[in-house]
Amino acid sequence: MPTIAHLIYIPGVLLVGIDAAPTDEVLRAVGQQLRACVGDGPTVARLGADEFGFAVEDAGDELDGLADRILGRVATRVSIGAATTADGPG
Repeated sequence: MPTIAHLIYIPGVLLVGIDAAPTDEVLRAVGQQLRACVGDGPTVARLGADEFGFAVEDAGDELDGLADRILGRVATRVSIGAATTADGPG
């Protein structure tokens, strides 16, 4: 008897806040780092003055790994002109 495989997709959203007095240059730099971090996977969008969001179509266990990659990539200071983001978690 044939069986039918059920595919279950669990969408996910990850929000990232930037600790800074954001300037356009800092936000662009952070945005580029975030996009490089996820490649062609999740959709990245700027949601507010200093917030970015990631929409993941099939999250499963992917959100933890994504969060770790993002923190590893942007957890350092970003300085451009007079604006500097805060140090990442420590």
